[in-house]
Amino acid sequence: MKYSFLILLLVSNSILVAQNTNDSFEKYPVFPDCEAVAVDQLTECFNTQLRKHILENFNSTVVAEGEELRTTMTVFFEVDKSGEFQVLYIDVIEDELKEELRRVFELLPTIQPATYSGNPTYMQFTMPLQFPLNNNNWTLYSPPPTDSSIGERQISSIQNEYDEIEKLPYAQDEYD
Repeated sequence: MKYSFLILLLVSNSILVAQNTNDSFEKYPVFPDCEAVAVDQLTECFNTQLRKHILENFNSTVVAEGEELRTTMTVFFEVDKSGEFQVLYIDVIEDELKEELRRVFELLPTIQPATYSGNPTYMQFTMPLQFPLNNNNWTLYSPPPTDSSIGERQISSIQNEYDEIEKLPYAQDEYD
């Protein structure tokens, strides 16, 4: 009797543990314009908003006039637990470009931080940039269309899928 009670207790415990769901998940930092975006598209939206901010605020005239400069800048930064951008390292030869890139990152707004298991955490990024900035081959994210007829067409195309399966009778009556 003791053993059956112990087995019953262990089985019921494993069933109860199996029912626990964890609704928290890992997600990217969220810009205000990305709040309505699905979680699987947050990466693209984050990158697009960051690139858009850099393109709009970067002053390319910091390099002396007449100087034809083509270089690669690499910025290593993080979004901390409070959602603030912190530049950790900028790799570029020209000091003027380094200071301008640091200034652009200081203009970034405070955003929602990344989460891991539902708790805010920091997330680090490395972003290479070509100078002049118009040499970057960035494709900016645009959210998918919210046309409800797309979903209706998908549902109607798979609605009768099971009925179209050809059912054949079992032909072998005995095992080998």
